[in-house]
Amino acid sequence: MKKSYLGGMMPPKKVAMIDAVPYIIEKMTKFKKKHSAILLAGGSASGKTTLANELIVSGATKISMDDYLFGRQYSESHGYSLDQRESTDIDLLASHLKDLKNGKSIKKPVFSFLEDGGKRIGYEQVDPARVIVVEGLFALDPRLTRYGDLRIFIKTSCHGRFIRRIMRDSERTTWDQRKILDYFIKDVDRMHKKYVADQEDIADVVIDNPFDPIVETDQAICFSEKQVKTKLDSVPSIEAIQRMGANFLAHTIQEDHYFVGSGQLQGEIVRVRIEQGTLTFTYKAPVAAVVNNGLRVKNKFEFPISEKECEDIKSLFEEKMIIIKERDIFVLDGIVFSLDKIVQDGKDLYFLEIRARTTRDSKVLLGKLKIRGNLNRESYYEIFSK
Repeated sequence: MKKSYLGGMMPPKKVAMIDAVPYIIEKMTKFKKKHSAILLAGGSASGKTTLANELIVSGATKISMDDYLFGRQYSESHGYSLDQRESTDIDLLASHLKDLKNGKSIKKPVFSFLEDGGKRIGYEQVDPARVIVVEGLFALDPRLTRYGDLRIFIKTSCHGRFIRRIMRDSERTTWDQRKILDYFIKDVDRMHKKYVADQEDIADVVIDNPFDPIVETDQAICFSEKQVKTKLDSVPSIEAIQRMGANFLAHTIQEDHYFVGSGQLQGEIVRVRIEQGTLTFTYKAPVAAVVNNGLRVKNKFEFPISEKECEDIKSLFEEKMIIIKERDIFVLDGIVFSLDKIVQDGKDLYFLEIRARTTRDSKVLLGKLKIRGNLNRESYYEIFSK
């Protein structure tokens, strides 16, 4: 039980994201004041802006705390992270919220993450409305809660916020994915634990907004990976595969480190691959579709990282498995496939992994290679986790 800002001893109301808009709209209709304010806090990439934008459709006016950032140059010169309170002009926002609730118009700053890495680029007039939604990391700051009529906190797991942030900021900022990952681990998550998470304790409503890996990756920067594999009872030699018409492309050794984090769902893959001195971070969503009754389709993104960033990932996630495989890569009739050798429990296991467009193409390839076997759409992590 907690002491509510609305008085009395009471726990926060728990609401699922799918029910959040109708619940809040119902609350909005009961506001008795001429101008009321909803304060919407939560971690980075928890869904604050998405929810606020849906409330705009219902007649509310949105104020984003991001527009009150002083700017990246200011924060860096003072040794601040953009994700801590000192980087945001909360006093100005509080003054503006007070004016709006008193029926006065304001000149709200406009912030761009694309200008000089993030800076204030102008101002725009905002007129008072019956309901004002203030959304941001610190929307439940004491300087703002005195003007709030409903205090909301959106809750998302660290894993969900991490993946969302990489996808979102790849489009919203000038940063590449590697820099976004590095910043999240070093600053965003640390500041969340220090400044943001505790606001849940003073919220009137807590909204649970878990990451939906299939839907959200389908709407973002990911690309689809289509592949199947089959376990081999007998192993053809490179020469035998070449005699069947395939071109040998390369031999490589891949060391795959698989990680799990809080909130991660079954079928999601977080992996760091070490190959020929290069480290690559990969995220794969669960199976988005099964084409032609067997072909696996997964949304994914990946990018190179450093050894230091790999160690940082280990501080955020739990390492669950390492799979080392020798891979010989071929192409036949435009289809790329690999012969993989994996050592598990002292045994040599062989698989053929095929990256074809359809299940039929995969079966035709197996026929040309004179290989019999069932097509499996699971990843190696899923196969060896059983």
